[in-house]
Amino acid sequence: MSSDDSAEEDVQALAARIDDARRREKEKIAAARKIVTLSASRASTELLSGVVVGGGLGYLLDKWFHTLPVFFILLLILGVAAATLNIYKLSSKQDAHPEFPPDNTGNAAESWDDDDADE
Repeated sequence: MSSDDSAEEDVQALAARIDDARRREKEKIAAARKIVTLSASRASTELLSGVVVGGGLGYLLDKWFHTLPVFFILLLILGVAAATLNIYKLSSKQDAHPEFPPDNTGNAAESWDDDDADE
């Protein structure tokens, strides 16, 4: 009988470990989805702000100097280039640590896997 009790305890312990692993995996997937959503939101904000700021400043300079849309075109191109560079930097930083979600400061977390904390 004691071997049956021991086997039952082993099965229950294994079931608990499986449930814990499934929970951790769901948390990882949820964090990854959040990262993707935030990254897409930030990329679109970067692009929009570059176009608006560059185009707006160019338009104001053209109005002030009574020129053709020279400054508008130049600063619009400069704004798009700056936004593209910022998006490239954002994607490069994420490519360096794809398995680590950012912490609250925007830096990569030290360790994503918390298996060491359980032991």
